[in-house]
Amino acid sequence: LKPQGVLVPTEIFETRVQTTANSGPILPTDHRPELYISALTANSVVRSMGATILNSLSGNVDIPRETGSPTIGWVAENTALTAGDASFDSVTLSPKHAGALSEWSRNMIMQSSPDVEMLLRNMLARNLALAIDRAAIQGGGTNEPAGVLATSGIQTEAFVTGEGLGSLTANMIGKANLANVGARRGFLSTPGIQTAALKLKDGQGHFIGLSETFHGEPVTFSNQVPTNLAPAANKHGLIYGDWSE
Repeated sequence: LKPQGVLVPTEIFETRVQTTANSGPILPTDHRPELYISALTANSVVRSMGATILNSLSGNVDIPRETGSPTIGWVAENTALTAGDASFDSVTLSPKHAGALSEWSRNMIMQSSPDVEMLLRNMLARNLALAIDRAAIQGGGTNEPAGVLATSGIQTEAFVTGEGLGSLTANMIGKANLANVGARRGFLSTPGIQTAALKLKDGQGHFIGLSETFHGEPVTFSNQVPTNLAPAANKHGLIYGDWSE
């Protein structure tokens, strides 16, 4: 039909919507301190692997150690036994110190939510545990303890290209057996080694699994284990031993 009369556009009857862009002062923000999100950090693993913890210490520590024992010999009747002596030395430990300093204002204590003191206490406790863990693994021995990787006299086993990770772990277990290493053994390595182990397949293309690669021994992975051991920048650490020692 042909329209008659005056034509009026419908847009003039619309009302502009009030948006959040120009309503900030009356829009609340929900603060949810109970949902506080901590940073993603490594886990402390050395203690859980069986490390011996010495509590209530006040001075240096001296631990006696057997280094030699009398030799047993078979002799004929009425034949004198050969004399043999026991020998000893000691393992000595001295205190090392680690810590951090963090300051906050009185207003911060009064107004923060979550409670800033609680947060920082938790952060310091976590970071101190991680610092001790890292030192136990790779501490250099100057101001910090000498870690496993920096302790002289520990046996090593180099990865041989072509033999595979399973052969490497088998050789490490064999060396520990020859050295009469105690029963609380376990492997500790990097997430990179874990990824490589998880990708291993058998001749039929089936994934082998960690238990097969590490021959049923306990295995733990941590970002605290170095991935840049000399002589190459991509050498990952792999440690095996009795962690109670």
